[in-house]
Amino acid sequence: MKPLLYYEREADYDALLASVIMSISPRDSVEFIKAKEVTDCIWEGTRLKRLQHDAVTAELPKAVHDLIGAQFAQTAGNDFNMDGESAKEDVYKRTRMATQKDAVKRPLRDLLKYYNVDEQVVHAMAFKSALPFVEKIVGIRDAVEQRGEKALRSIEQRRLSLAAQTRSLTHGKGGSIIHDVTEVYGNKT
Repeated sequence: MKPLLYYEREADYDALLASVIMSISPRDSVEFIKAKEVTDCIWEGTRLKRLQHDAVTAELPKAVHDLIGAQFAQTAGNDFNMDGESAKEDVYKRTRMATQKDAVKRPLRDLLKYYNVDEQVVHAMAFKSALPFVEKIVGIRDAVEQRGEKALRSIEQRRLSLAAQTRSLTHGKGGSIIHDVTEVYGNKT
């Protein structure tokens, strides 16, 4: 079963799986299962990284509002817009829309500049707001990475064990397969 969410592309997952399989070169079905586990961990880790980014991005409107909303609301007074929203609600709504649409990022940057607010400060405040959630994501990512590393170590240990078994079978007591054969069948030369 592929660990895909409804919006994720199966072709992207398949390409990642093919790349991991090419890199690991599984020798049997057990190693293939471990290679798939590594792929799943990479896939899930990437998704969690996106989720971290999205969590901070979702806090940007609140950060903008907190930084310039009060100043803007003082300028606008307690006026209400056409929808009956207060100036503060209007600012929050507009900044939320502005941070989500690329076409209006420039006006938002201009607004921040007008109020002498650095974009990095906005991002820092957004990160601070999202920090509890981001910390949980980091913990989950760490567990996923450990699971992937465990699968890789399992493949490596299995290969080392098989190599040792092969050496022991081919070299036997006398140190070589020829010695073992002559010991069993005698030297008929």
